Amino acid sequence: MSGEVAKIEAMSPASEAQSPSVESSSAEVSSAETSSTEVSSAVALTPTPTLAVAPSDRPEDTPGPITYYPPVLVACRVGETTAIWQVETDPELTRGDFSGAWLLGPDGVKGFAGEAEWIEDREDPAAMARLLLVHPVFLTEDSQGDISYGGLAEGELHLVDVAASQKAAEAAVAAAKAEFEEANGGKRSTGWGEVRPIEPVEGHPPQGLDEDAEKVVTSVLALARGVRTWNRDWAAFEAVRKRRLKNEPDQPRWVPIRLQD
Repeated sequence: MSGEVAKIEAMSPASEAQSPSVESSSAEVSSAETSSTEVSSAVALTPTPTLAVAPSDRPEDTPGPITYYPPVLVACRVGETTAIWQVETDPELTRGDFSGAWLLGPDGVKGFAGEAEWIEDREDPAAMARLLLVHPVFLTEDSQGDISYGGLAEGELHLVDVAASQKAAEAAVAAAKAEFEEANGGKRSTGWGEVRPIEPVEGHPPQGLDEDAEKVVTSVLALARGVRTWNRDWAAFEAVRKRRLKNEPDQPRWVPIRLQD
């Protein structure tokens, strides 16, 4: 494994999730390097047969119990380099909610996965983009160019509408609060929590990368942290809703992702 790839994987959100103090301790990051590399690559390259979330087919619109909470992706491209991070949305996950990190370039996927002979078309960035970009994608403000390298046609890349998603989250909180107060004779209620807007959360910069790789990894990690906070805010609200609204679904609803038209 090259030193450059090792540095990327050591800074991956998967490592941060497994070690809460990782951002303040470079020694702990180094010790987690090997295991996070193998786990990330295995998760990254497991194909999803169908898109988990389409504009008219979201988990919260599906009758019956939710058995699968799809992850979301955060991506950024600068020059010929693209970073993709996977963020889990399952409310039962308290650790490991950053479950994959990949770096693509003109020669395909880099790092451990780039040496895995069982991965077909691993040297083709368009093919790898088609394999990886099957979930809703948060695109960072720094991203420039096609993150799919021509692998996805217009409409096949499912980009998140951040403003609409935030509006949906706030509306859900307001609706739950209003329903509870109506059922309790107009009694005011507090303690519902707040789903804060998604904002990048800065951390330690990656080390040992070329200029473009450093930019995409830094940008994606910052937004991935913000998405993680948003997911956790939603899970906290859902826990309160479950307790207070007995006639509502007795399990957490999926994060209120809305996609761009």
